[in-house]
Amino acid sequence: MDPTIRQARDEDLPTLIDRLGQRFYFTERLRRQRQDRGRLFIALVDGRPAGDIYVSLEPADEPELRLHLRAVPLLQHLEVRDGLRNRGIGTRLITAAETFLKGLDFKQVALGVALDNHDAIRLYQQLDYREWIHSPTTTFREHFDSDGNVSRQQEQCRIFVKQLPQIE
Repeated sequence: MDPTIRQARDEDLPTLIDRLGQRFYFTERLRRQRQDRGRLFIALVDGRPAGDIYVSLEPADEPELRLHLRAVPLLQHLEVRDGLRNRGIGTRLITAAETFLKGLDFKQVALGVALDNHDAIRLYQQLDYREWIHSPTTTFREHFDSDGNVSRQQEQCRIFVKQLPQIE
């Protein structure tokens, strides 16, 4: 099983919804992508979505992040389908996101992880993400209800930052 990682396209929406659910989330992220506010990357296994990650190029919602990590893109919503985890798909998605950001000459990338998500924390540390000095931080998670309404929920997260080596 060798996943294909690529940027999502509008025509991927029905398959994303079928395999990963979250109709309003993916609809919104594809809209933001068309506006150059971020990029949605997907992992395909046997031609079907197996996971995704979103790269936000917008200013962070959190004042502390906007102040101390100004103009640093954020990795958001890394997910891999049940039954396909621990096979390198998440790592491949992160690597694709980082490569995209290096191509835009970004020097750093950041992400937030729920305090109790020890598997994700271990993964990010293995990939050279280092915990931010101001961590933990109150962040906001978007929740889309079945009608497409968005609510923001506060949660405490550990923030991790990675220095991106530049492409020569």
